[in-house]
Amino acid sequence: MSAIIDLDLLPPPDIIESLDFERAYAARKARFLSLYPEDEIADMAAKLEIEGEPIVIVLQESAYAELIIRARVNDAARSNLLAFALGGDLDQLGAFYGVERMPNENNARFRRRIQAQIAAIAGNGTRERYVAVALEAHAAVKNAAVLSRAPGSVDVALWIVDLDEFLPLPPNTDYPAANAGHHAAVLAVVQAAFDAAGGRMLGVPLTVYEAVPVPVAVAATIYREASAPANLVATLQASLPAALAAHAELGRDLPLSRLMAWLHAAGVSRVELTAPAADVIIPADGYAAPAQITLSDGGLAW
Repeated sequence: MSAIIDLDLLPPPDIIESLDFERAYAARKARFLSLYPEDEIADMAAKLEIEGEPIVIVLQESAYAELIIRARVNDAARSNLLAFALGGDLDQLGAFYGVERMPNENNARFRRRIQAQIAAIAGNGTRERYVAVALEAHAAVKNAAVLSRAPGSVDVALWIVDLDEFLPLPPNTDYPAANAGHHAAVLAVVQAAFDAAGGRMLGVPLTVYEAVPVPVAVAATIYREASAPANLVATLQASLPAALAAHAELGRDLPLSRLMAWLHAAGVSRVELTAPAADVIIPADGYAAPAQITLSDGGLAW
């Protein structure tokens, strides 16, 4: 069975129409003029070029009303597409495949579970089936990788989010200790889900363990163009961890070219990257995790 498709990489759906007021207005005018006797068309066409003419206002309002209707049709089409459906529309798509949204589960994770469930329908032995069980077992499982490190066995690596990402914590919480207990509890819950009836194929040894974060330290000197704001480097420093986190997926490498593209924001003249020294290779059961990020301001590049 093929891997789960990344919905972000799909081309725009043809059913979604591009809306253009000027095009709709021009079509209205052309249709309106076609209803006039031929010897009166020139005079009426001249009137239609005068802003404020009553008939111009009517045609503009009519074109705008048409765009509102077409936009609603677009919204209705999106609500039936897994990549675009939101809220209750996505809940309805999930229900069709027997998948119910977990409390406070965001749309992106819910979509991933729906895709896993669709792919898992084939049977308990597919990779997608193992992913579906892991995601269904606990909301703190962001994703799962399914490997076979020994013949005849299955290994499931869980990407578990920390407590502060999973739920609000009271002040003065001991994060390392709290997270250690939290991660152990999630592993136990997922293991129990696989051990339950229908959780996996019988007779197949199964190991559930935690995926490994691969720290990504970044060090670079940023040289600014003359037009760049003075706080450009500080802005990049603040935004880079989020960009790294958004890119991270189980088994997804971090090439230097992507890192350089992030750093070459508007206003950046050149970047001297000292770390990492090469593409960051991520194992199948690992994910890139932002570590120490040090961006130095090299000043203006002349």
